[in-house]
Amino acid sequence: MAEQRDELTDRFLASPYVEGLPDRPGYRRMVVESLVTLGIEHSGDPMQWTPAIVELALTSWLADTVAGPPDEVAAAPDVLRAFVRFCHDEREVPASLRGETVDAVDLWRHAYEARIASESDDDLSEHLVQHWWRRIELLAGEVGDVDVLMGLAVAALPDEPFESAAVTTADGDQVSRLVLLCDRACDTLFDVEHRTACRRLLARAARRGSTVFSGRRDERRMAAAVVYAVGIANRSIGSGRSVLVRDVQTHFGIKGSLSDLAAELQCPAVPADGRESAPLHLGSAELLTSAGRKHIIAERDEALVWVRAVATELGREGRPDRRAAPS
Repeated sequence: MAEQRDELTDRFLASPYVEGLPDRPGYRRMVVESLVTLGIEHSGDPMQWTPAIVELALTSWLADTVAGPPDEVAAAPDVLRAFVRFCHDEREVPASLRGETVDAVDLWRHAYEARIASESDDDLSEHLVQHWWRRIELLAGEVGDVDVLMGLAVAALPDEPFESAAVTTADGDQVSRLVLLCDRACDTLFDVEHRTACRRLLARAARRGSTVFSGRRDERRMAAAVVYAVGIANRSIGSGRSVLVRDVQTHFGIKGSLSDLAAELQCPAVPADGRESAPLHLGSAELLTSAGRKHIIAERDEALVWVRAVATELGREGRPDRRAAPS
């Protein structure tokens, strides 16, 4: 996500759309990065803006994730409007579909202004540090726990065979076919690391008796869900990536969403906060490719920088008081 966010943010900040916005580049970047993150976590597409997402940005998201001098904080809706227009133009959204989304910025501006006016600088900083700690906790859930996250390093997955011992006799033939389908997809669309991750995920699902194997499901769709889950978890699939969801669908000759079936492959402990949770929560560093690890490490380090910077500003060190955290 970090690479995708940085590329889009850089492109917007280098465009004419930023004219007239607050001069301090660091603040503009903070707002835009927050908006891109919201887009990715809400819909998976940071350039898809609707009135509902604008409402979310102005009623809660920006106030919880962006802090700065009062005059700059007050200008966040202007940054949002400029970014929405930039995205609409890039995507060539018809004029008939733009007005409602842009108008939503003015509609919800008062809610944003009321929110920031009701909170002190320390309150805003508290929200910010808690937001980034929440981000760290979510990343920890992706790899297993906080200790694993803090010790995470870049390492390539080996080329390893499927763990056939994980499969019961009853599921054996079906799982063997799924392994073959996933192998072919990874050889075509990805690499050896993704192939190993898919084999490991299939073995884990087989050991746990996953519902993925229940019923009379299309095996192509089941295999596609495994490849999709590994690709999403490793930030290998999606807008700005070399492989899109439709590439996976085309390879397997299927249509329709894969997210619901892929969600059945998640680890049991999935965060309840849908707004900030990762698209898929596989819960193990053993399923991460070297590139996937790089992305998560970059997101971890960025979150830690923010936590430490804001905590220092608040005059304390370490973890904020979780008793004050939003429920």
